[in-house]
Amino acid sequence: MKNIKFNTFIKNYNRIYPNNKLSEKDINWLDWFIGFTEGDGSLMGYTKNNNTVSYVLTQKEIVIIEEVYNKLKLGHTKHFYSPSGEYKFSRLIIGDKNQIFLLYLLFNGNLHLQHRIDQLINWYNILSIMPKFDITKFNLDSIPKPITTPIKVTLDNAWLSGFTDAEGCFNITWVKKMYPKKRFILDQKDAKELLLHVKYLFLNCGTVYSRKTKNGGMYRLDIFYNKKQIKSYTVLTSYFNFYTLKTKKLLDYKYWIHFHKS
Repeated sequence: MKNIKFNTFIKNYNRIYPNNKLSEKDINWLDWFIGFTEGDGSLMGYTKNNNTVSYVLTQKEIVIIEEVYNKLKLGHTKHFYSPSGEYKFSRLIIGDKNQIFLLYLLFNGNLHLQHRIDQLINWYNILSIMPKFDITKFNLDSIPKPITTPIKVTLDNAWLSGFTDAEGCFNITWVKKMYPKKRFILDQKDAKELLLHVKYLFLNCGTVYSRKTKNGGMYRLDIFYNKKQIKSYTVLTSYFNFYTLKTKKLLDYKYWIHFHKS
């Protein structure tokens, strides 16, 4: 397999789930999933309660939760409703230690945010002492040590598309009800350096600043677009036209680009 970064995960996944094999054609989806996870997922682990590890992905869009479940066939989905029966949100919940280890193989060396790497290290520490965890099922001698250095965002894979599906926004406000004022917004806690790098990828257009929130540490990349920023706009739209968004934000994006010539 040409894409070395996912080799260990795909080979072991296909070994455990031979009826749902993944291949090179799924690499873009896996990059998208990692970006979406770093935005909206949770890698949880507790040394109490018999050393448990779990993965939780929460979304209001049922379609996205079902897509992730149908692609990976890991864990189970759960839908939540108000007492009156109104739909609220859905979750993908994975708690099986063998399935968590497969996700560990997928995420290890492919994460961009330090706090996600810290969560992965916690998984590693718990899996290493977890009773009845048989590493030989995966044709490995030991659990690979966690790679602790975040990798840089690039425009050469679908990670940023997934991350934007989780944390981004394409916004239009109207000036005097005649002229569209267009913004691309990306938020993330404790991610100033990552957002500055995304700004750099979009030709240093926009600003990165700290937002006032209850717990602090939230940063925003905020890019205003008009005809003067055509080069940056072209880079951004070329990326999202190729690495397509999967949530309802795809509709927001299509509406957003429709007004650029206004």
